[in-house]
Amino acid sequence: MNSHVIKVGGENASDPRTAEWIARYHAQWNQIAVAISALRTKPLNTTSELMKAQEAFVSWGMEGARPILEELFRVHSQTLREAWMLDGELEGKLRFLFETYFPWDLSFPADLLKQHPWFAKEQRFVGYGEVMSAHVLAHLLEHRHKVANVLISDPIQGKRNDIDDSLRLALSERVGNILEAWGVAIVPGYQTVFGQSILEAYGRGYTDKIAERIAVGLRDRWHTPTLHIQKQVPLLSSNPKNIAGAVPLSRISYWTGAEITGARGANAQVLNEHTISADIAWKWIPIWVYNPFESSWSKSIIDATGNSEWGIEFVDGRDHVATITVSGFSMSWPGLLSTLTDIFAWANISIDSISSSETEVTFTIYGELTPLDQTELQEKIQMKLPASQYSVEVKNNLWLIYCIGDNLSGHPGVLENISSVLANGGIDIECVSQSRGQRAVTIWVASEKLKRWVELLHEALIEKKQKS
Repeated sequence: MNSHVIKVGGENASDPRTAEWIARYHAQWNQIAVAISALRTKPLNTTSELMKAQEAFVSWGMEGARPILEELFRVHSQTLREAWMLDGELEGKLRFLFETYFPWDLSFPADLLKQHPWFAKEQRFVGYGEVMSAHVLAHLLEHRHKVANVLISDPIQGKRNDIDDSLRLALSERVGNILEAWGVAIVPGYQTVFGQSILEAYGRGYTDKIAERIAVGLRDRWHTPTLHIQKQVPLLSSNPKNIAGAVPLSRISYWTGAEITGARGANAQVLNEHTISADIAWKWIPIWVYNPFESSWSKSIIDATGNSEWGIEFVDGRDHVATITVSGFSMSWPGLLSTLTDIFAWANISIDSISSSETEVTFTIYGELTPLDQTELQEKIQMKLPASQYSVEVKNNLWLIYCIGDNLSGHPGVLENISSVLANGGIDIECVSQSRGQRAVTIWVASEKLKRWVELLHEALIEKKQKS
């Protein structure tokens, strides 16, 4: 049974064309599930304002929260009115939803507050943004586009300890039942797992995670789902803000997509980190990335096949990173790496990557270490390791360049081409790392002309190949 799971982001949630193309897709495919985010409004951010209202409620009750909520409701109404989405009937529905969702005497059961004081309020306040978006979309589908059997999935309350499994099982049952009755399932992007905060677990990308969980859950029900992700720009071979010659990626593998998303070179995050999960890859669920309102570029497909003939598919960089290198003649004794990572955790330093050899281990972090941080870290490492046998070196102000693609081992000369471009520019390479899976090459350099070298590498590795 073919089904389609569509993640609608905040910007498209406030666009009347969204309901139009979902209605068209429903007529074409029938089995449609939509995970929808809160409306994107300016100048207010819906989720931030709801969190602010939640904090006010904790301190002063509804008297403190209500003014924030009323202003948010006014901005929502104005946004919908300007987009020609708000009619009299919908306005009445949204006012009724608001009044019942946030009554003046809003309270929570004492036993719930005792066990989960913060979670209960987050569920109520933050979840409102997605619930309201779901009602807007359902109204437009039913009244403007005459789509029958549109059902909004009520917020779930999973009860398993594992938040991923809890969401998958609950959403699989609820959404699956709607689709199998040939309905359109609209799922608010904020869902709940009893006693756990989805914001804390997944951050602001929780709607992406809900869409991913729906797709995985439907696959477990013997559906053949496709996950749709809307983007305002296509998946590109680099950050278009920096590289004018960035080209669309028509097809990449799950693994290449995960590498690109993890690199986020120069803030060029192409997908939310929750989209390409292990479950998506293992269950072979294809992902389509496209802009439904832009016909000038086709969708990008992320699947198990990828484009192994292409070689390097993505080039970008990140500035201001630091490396911490621990050197010695005996770097292979059991527990060494665990000891060092514990020290970084103690110092509250997030490690981006680790490379090692027989005589040294190098940790890369984003950002820079202050002289005080360096001193404390070196002292802590030398307390755990014999100072006479090990040395610690810190280098700030380094730049990373990422070259990512499938089957790099099938394209001889990749490292040679990279080294040649940098050498011709007079760049000294601090370090080179190639992943064991042959999908990523990372280069550490000390030059400040990061953008220029990324441009040259992109031209040599991608643009020339495309022209040929």
